[in-house]
Amino acid sequence: MPFKPGESGNPGGKQRKSNKASGMCRDNTDKAIQVLIDKLSSAKEDVQLKAAVEILNRGWGKPQEYVELSGDEESPLLTKIEVVLKRADNSTGSV
Repeated sequence: MPFKPGESGNPGGKQRKSNKASGMCRDNTDKAIQVLIDKLSSAKEDVQLKAAVEILNRGWGKPQEYVELSGDEESPLLTKIEVVLKRADNSTGSV
């Protein structure tokens, strides 16, 4: 069925998927956070640190990571990207 110019191919929008597991996880968020909070009092320092990091990441978001790429006039930054396509029959071809 061809679409007319200016007409959406999916007028109803993307259909939502029913995700039972996601809902169950969200329903238990308070319990999971309480477990992390309880682990802050653990005798093991590595457990305390992991719990603290997880709590901070959820409360404030993960810290942004920056990568600086630079070159100079004599040796500018060069980038090479290679894409390898695999077919179902396991043969490969480079693009």
